[in-house]
Amino acid sequence: MANPLFSILVAVYNTEKYLAHCLDSVAAQTFTDFEAVIIDDGSTDASGSITDGYAASDRRFCVYHTSNQGLLPARKLARDKARGQFLLHIDSDDFLESDLLEKVKAQFDEHGCDMVIYDFRTIDPQGVQRVETFFDQPVLFLPGNKHLLWNTLLLTRLNSLCIKCFSRDIAQIPLDYNRFRTFAHGEDLLQSAYLVSAARTVAYFNEPLYNYRTGIGMSRQFEPESLKKSSGALDVIFGLMAADGMDTPENILEFKCMCRKNMNNYLGMMVKAAGLRECLRLLKALPDTTVFKNAVLSECDARFTRRQNVKFAMLRAGMFLPVILMQKIKP
Repeated sequence: MANPLFSILVAVYNTEKYLAHCLDSVAAQTFTDFEAVIIDDGSTDASGSITDGYAASDRRFCVYHTSNQGLLPARKLARDKARGQFLLHIDSDDFLESDLLEKVKAQFDEHGCDMVIYDFRTIDPQGVQRVETFFDQPVLFLPGNKHLLWNTLLLTRLNSLCIKCFSRDIAQIPLDYNRFRTFAHGEDLLQSAYLVSAARTVAYFNEPLYNYRTGIGMSRQFEPESLKKSSGALDVIFGLMAADGMDTPENILEFKCMCRKNMNNYLGMMVKAAGLRECLRLLKALPDTTVFKNAVLSECDARFTRRQNVKFAMLRAGMFLPVILMQKIKP
């Protein structure tokens, strides 16, 4: 049996409520030369049996059941099992437009590119929809304008792996999965940076072909070591950007501002979850990290409020206790 043109990769963990809608949207694709590679990542609800039902009724679906390893390893396993020329991911609580593969194939046929990026639609628990678009018109990214693609990625607007379809030639991501096995936030940005760096040409077209459900996942919990893990991931991302020759002054500034955003979010969660003494301990352990070093730079000030700039100036001066107290006081 010939290999399919597309492999649709689905990592599943405890999404029984939405899983059938997700897999129905895969089965309903108007372009039918595809396989669906499903990784049941140790689900404890009915998700595993639901996936088995699809595999039993449609030979294009194949399921692998594993112990719970997390999203990064599950996605890697799906890529390892995939046979298609082009790969795309879908989260198991989201769904696809029925003509996604058809329209993406047209882009590959027209441009001979390594990756296609498309818009997405968010749907909140009340059913309110909003289209998220990245550029005003279709764009073909080549070496001469690829820095704009990196810039948009550093703005964390192109994070999602699920808005990209890419050739298997650039899909062999040389990522140390053991190092990032417990990396819970930012895994899409990390994997997307590898794909962007490896792609020679990227086509973007502004049609919402992916539907993303918001507000249904587990609430984010504070992880004391999360900033250190993010810092390690950002080291990798900066190295990829530099190796790609895209470390322009604009992109370097965007990288610094992204570090400040990460640091600011970490501070907000930290003061809500930890006591004063623990906050001090955590902050004193951060100055050597990439995130901290870039976050406190005054070059970032133009992108942030006066209050935030004062806070980061105090961090730069080692005034950790006043920063914690300031963070606890709502503006």
